[in-house]
This record gives sequence, structure tokens and C-alpha cells, in this order.
Amino acid sequence: MNAEDLRHIVAEIGLLDGDELLDDVSLLEQGALDSTGLVELQLCIEEEIGRELGPDDLDASSFLTINGLAAWLSRQPAR
Repeated sequence: MNAEDLRHIVAEIGLLDGDELLDDVSLLEQGALDSTGLVELQLCIEEEIGRELGPDDLDASSFLTINGLAAWLSRQPAR
């Protein structure tokens, strides 16, 4: 899952179109997702990596921006 895939997912579950999303700005700050959208995004990521996310995975610096999420996902082992 790369940044483009994440933009598409966020646009589908969020409040902004994919071309409106800023990759380095918090998804909450730019109004792309609300708290329910963040949970939906978490579920999509868990499905992608094949496991539930634990407390150690949920670092705000990684999970609040498209680029942060893409970088975190690139470091996860392939399933």
C-alpha cells in the first residue's frame, strides 16, 4: 500500500476528495477524517498487513499523515 492507495482509501471513507489531500498534513487537521474515519482507516490497514494494530504501532507521528502511513507500511513485513 503506497501513498496513492492511501489517498484513495482516505477519500472513500473521509470527507475530502483524494486530490484535495495534503500528504504531509495531519488528516485530522485538514478535515479529511473524523474519529470514525480514523477507525475505518485502521481497519483497512489491519486488513492490508494481516494483523491487528497494537499500542506500539499507533504512533501519532506515523498515523496522522499520508506520508507517515506510507512510510510505516513500507517497513512492515510482507504477509
